[in-house]
Amino acid sequence: MNIQPTSLDAYKLMHDGVLALAHAERQGIRCDVKYIENRKILLTKKINRLEGQLRDSKFYRHWKHSSKSKINIYSDTQLRTFLYRSKHTGVECINTNS
Repeated sequence: MNIQPTSLDAYKLMHDGVLALAHAERQGIRCDVKYIENRKILLTKKINRLEGQLRDSKFYRHWKHSSKSKINIYSDTQLRTFLYRSKHTGVECINTNS
């Protein structure tokens, strides 16, 4: 089968696609709210457990001891500063031009 699209065909295809997306948007997405709520509870428990493990670790105690301010475990800036200044973790420069 040899199909030769025309500008009118392309327009119709785009138009039909836009109408289909608009219809889908009006209908919305069904969500299993009970499942989502249960997953939220499970994930919250897991996050709390992992935070507890972090706070009990030697790494955290060293971070807390070396910090001049209150530690925010969600702060990438604080973690980065601790790793580079206290733990002396460096970044190797990789030359990608070779």
